[in-house]
Amino acid sequence: MDAIEPADVAKATERAEDSEDVAAALAALARIESGDRPIALGELRAELGL
Repeated sequence: MDAIEPADVAKATERAEDSEDVAAALAALARIESGDRPIALGELRAELGL
């Protein structure tokens, strides 16, 4: 069952989640800029056995 929460709490939660997404994206870009190679989707699927 979903919880009902006040709009201000929902907005704060959404901002926090957005901030985490931005931080993860910036960290990924920094890894790429430092020389890490992004993994291709096909490689990921093979690695995961999908």
